[in-house]
Amino acid sequence: MTQRIFFMLVIMGFCTMWQKADAKNTLGKPVLSGPSRSLVGSVEEFYCKLDNIQTNEIILYELFNEVNLYRAMGEYSSHSKEEATFPSLITPDYDGTLICKASVQNNSEISPTFSTWMNFSVVVPVEGAHIISSPPSEELWERDSVTLQCNVTKGTYVSYEWFLNDRLLLNDSKKLHISSLSSKDSGKYVCVATNYLNETDYYNSRSDGRNVHVKEHLTKLEISFVVIKNVEGNFSANVKCQVNTVFSEHQYALFTLPITLDQDMGMMYCQANMGKGQLQSENLDINVESVGGTVTMTLQKSTGKDFEVSGVLLNCKVERGMHPHYNWFINNARLEGQGSFYRTFHPDNSVLTVSLYPNSGSAGFYHCEAFNSFDNTTRPRF
Repeated sequence: MTQRIFFMLVIMGFCTMWQKADAKNTLGKPVLSGPSRSLVGSVEEFYCKLDNIQTNEIILYELFNEVNLYRAMGEYSSHSKEEATFPSLITPDYDGTLICKASVQNNSEISPTFSTWMNFSVVVPVEGAHIISSPPSEELWERDSVTLQCNVTKGTYVSYEWFLNDRLLLNDSKKLHISSLSSKDSGKYVCVATNYLNETDYYNSRSDGRNVHVKEHLTKLEISFVVIKNVEGNFSANVKCQVNTVFSEHQYALFTLPITLDQDMGMMYCQANMGKGQLQSENLDINVESVGGTVTMTLQKSTGKDFEVSGVLLNCKVERGMHPHYNWFINNARLEGQGSFYRTFHPDNSVLTVSLYPNSGSAGFYHCEAFNSFDNTTRPRF
């Protein structure tokens, strides 16, 4: 009797062990499904399911993000082998890689199983695009470097576009780096930040303009002057100091100096400083010689077919004077501008061309007069 009872107990214990060992193999690999991309603040559902469940115990499904595997983002207890559903209010915490864990509830002897990782993107609409400059100054020197960065106050999965003076640049990154500035880089920079939920739902934010002013290094400084006569009959020199190659609002400076004609007023020079070194002009002699002396006129002929004279070129030159100007006359009548048979050349009108053809009115007596360009009262004549 005692032997039978012992045998029966051994058999029953073995069966119990077999059932537990078999239960470990009843949980297969769960399958996690759901959307791959959602808008923050929306409500979505994720699903997790075990196929061919071979136990009648309650299955606990848990949803995790890989950044925190110690805190479940959702739980579902399946009493009837149904698929687990995780209704979720989407927050930025959901962004990343999700995984579903399946285990037998209240039975730690059966090992849990895990689904394959599933990527999930949380789209936060982009807002508050603005440009940060390093260095922060808007005034930069040529050959300097600058980095412009397009920051946003909100937004995930953002792409970028850059514009210079409304022209699209070939740069789609968050940062725009220019290693060696030149004048062509001057202007207003704007960045546009964009993200999207799907093919139809787009969001974008446009920054305010960021001005970049590239200053050129001084290469040459020029000094010059013009003579002015005021209403009282007094003369002065308007001295101009100018840089022609600098992209600046201040390309020249003016200085007025009272002068006396035909008297040496001394030497002048000017200096300019753009913040990186100083440049000095050549010396300028302020000595204004009045027009005077003999006026000479030379003639060159122009021949056509059969060596006939078809025109002449007249050149007028006064003996002295720093700023002469010339007028031309035919039969004591002044030739103004350009006519049907004549034309003047050079800023000082020192050259006159005359076309000779019948009935043109070009025949006659020509002479020229020279005078100070700043004072037309002195007129030596030839």
